[in-house]
Formats: sequence, structure tokens, C-alpha cells
Amino acid sequence: MQAMPNKLMLDSAWVLAGRIVSTVSGLLLVAMLARMLDTGEVGRYFLYFSLVSIFSIVTQFGLNLAVVRLIAEFVGKGRHAHAASIARISMKFVLTAVVVISCLGIFFANIHPPEFMDRLSINSFVLTILLIWFSFATMQGLIAECLRGYRDVRAATVFGVALSSLLSVTGLALAWLLGFESSLEHVLAIMAASVAITAIAGFMWLGRLMVPGHGAGYTDLSGLISMAWPMWSTNITLLILTQADIWIIGSFLTVDDVALYGGAARLVIVVSISLVIVNAVISPEIARMYFRDERQLLERRLRSATTLAALPAGLAVVIFFVGGEWLLGAVYGSWYVDGYPILLILGIGQFF
Repeated sequence: MQAMPNKLMLDSAWVLAGRIVSTVSGLLLVAMLARMLDTGEVGRYFLYFSLVSIFSIVTQFGLNLAVVRLIAEFVGKGRHAHAASIARISMKFVLTAVVVISCLGIFFANIHPPEFMDRLSINSFVLTILLIWFSFATMQGLIAECLRGYRDVRAATVFGVALSSLLSVTGLALAWLLGFESSLEHVLAIMAASVAITAIAGFMWLGRLMVPGHGAGYTDLSGLISMAWPMWSTNITLLILTQADIWIIGSFLTVDDVALYGGAARLVIVVSISLVIVNAVISPEIARMYFRDERQLLERRLRSATTLAALPAGLAVVIFFVGGEWLLGAVYGSWYVDGYPILLILGIGQFF
């Protein structure tokens, strides 16, 4: 009976570590970019990153969420052939979608380039790198969720967020320290290579878990899609809410303004770290107490957890208010000090 709580706590610790690594790595990455590139290139990087994220989520069609439930269910029932089939069918479907969207991107870029390509300075080389980045990022997300379905949270964390973040920061730091010529194209190449290495390593790890069992496998693709599309629509809605701000700024203002806003927004992520920590620890407890119908104890735990998350988040906002200008200058450089009002507004919003 003690093994399951211990595993939940260990899984929570891995999720927490992965989130911290990805958050800190992302902040370090932008800090280095701010010193290696001009502000316009930093602004375009934020827009490229958002573009890849959007197409990656859209192309997964919600299967990244559906596979977790189905694979975990079949593994729990000992139907390993069905679990392996779910992973294979999902990856084949998403890989086909990746190829189709990549071909459409190349076609329209050469036949009738959209207006935003000129505005974002997307030439043939940048487009190629972005398509490679998008392709492997899409598969990386699906592979990580398949691993989560197999209850290998450690591998899902490593191959989902941690490894690619560490590789990106390490590659960029080496290029900076060794004095290589800094350009946005080189940065994009490092990002794409990091994601590609992570996706390939994750696929190889997943192959070790996909042990065929006895009996026929799962073949109902239409049923899988019908389960996935409601979650896909929810993902699209969340994507619009989280990505719309940077595209609104990119549409009405300059790429320099995007850099200023993006730098402040990345720093504000620090406010939510306490919530990530609390969620990673309290989630298994919520499930356990709800199952036992311990409603009053659950309410007290949630109130305490909310307070625990709010205290460091509030402290972060106070630090932004008192030393936000110094912090922006220390992390990104003196030009980004003008983002102080943005930092305060976003920080207060994130706190609430």
C-alpha cells in the first residue's frame, strides 16, 4: 500500500524538477539572446517560437492528451498489444499531418508567400529550420505523452521538456563562449537540433516500452480521433489565450516592442513557480482525499496550499516593484529596462 504514494511523490518530484529546469533554462536562453542579438532579432525569435508552438499543438490534434488515458488504461489491464497499437497509430497519424503541413508550408512559401513571412524576414533557410523545429517538436510532445501513459513520468519529463531545454542552453552558451558568429539563424539551428535530438532519444526510449502482448491490437483510428478532438479544441482555446498577446503586439507594433514585451513576460514566469511546486505535490493528495470522501480535510489542504503558493508569488511581485528595473537590466541588458511597466502589470496579473 505504501508503494503507490511513494511513486506518486517521486513522479511529482520529477515533474517539479522538469518544470524548474525548463523555466530556468528558458530564462537563461533569453538572457543570452538579449546579449548576442539585436532587439529586432530577439523579437523575431519570440514570434518564431510562438509560431512553432502553435503549429505543434494544432498538428497533434489532441492525440497527445488522448494517448495518456488510453495507454494507461490498457497497460493497467495488461493489454500491452493495445497500448503499443495506440502509440503507433497516434505517431503515424501525427507524422502524416506533419509531412502534409510541411509540404503546404513549402508550397505556399514558394508560390504565394503570406504577408507575415516578409514582415518576419522568413527566407528559405529560416523556413527550413522552422519546419524541422516544428516537425520534431510535434513528435516530441506526442512521444512524451505516450511515455506518461506508460507511467514512466521520469522519461516523460526528461524527453518532454528538460533535455531539449538543457541542450538548447548548453549549445547557445558554447557558441557564445567560443566566440562563434551570433545570428538568429544559428540560434534557430541550435533550437531545432536540440529538439530533434530529444525527440529521437525519446522515440528510442518509448520503443523499449512498447512490448507487444498477446491478442489483436487497437485499430479504431476514428474512435481515437473522436476522443481526441474535444481535448484538441480545448487546447486551441488555451493556445489562443496564451499566444494572442505577443501576436497582437507583433501586428500593431514593432519587433523591438515584441522583444521588450517577451523579455518581461519570460521573467514573470518566476511568479508561477510556487504554484507549479504546490500543484506537483498536492495533486496526488487531492485525488486520494477525494476518493476517501475526506471533503473537509481536502478543503483545509487546498486553502493551505493556496496560501503557500501565494506567499512566494507575492514576494516576487514585491521584488519586481522594488527592483524590477535593476532586474531587467541585470538579466537582459540596459535597453530592456524600459519594460519595467510591462513587468509590473504582467506580474500583478500572474499573481492573481
